[in-house]
Amino acid sequence: MGDNGYGNTIVVETLIDWERQYISYSHLDSINVKKGDKVATGQIIGKTGNTGNAKELTSQENHLHFEIRDKIYPVKGLTGRENPKDYLKPNAAQKNDQTGK
Repeated sequence: MGDNGYGNTIVVETLIDWERQYISYSHLDSINVKKGDKVATGQIIGKTGNTGNAKELTSQENHLHFEIRDKIYPVKGLTGRENPKDYLKPNAAQKNDQTGK
């Protein structure tokens, strides 16, 4: 995928509720997979970084740009992008933060 400000990017094609979706991980420092590889839940596919336009951030800290979308390539604006919150399950730490335990 071209840079488009995203820097080093991995796009994983998957089915969510029987609909083809593309999960994009961007601004990566390193990529541990190549095009066409099958990936598994929990597999380390890359490491966060600050490539692309993330280099311009004042903090210079590594971070991840994460998107779920219905097209492999992004379009202008938020068209075709999904709210990842609707798909992610909270982990134990998040549950504790929400309940105060």
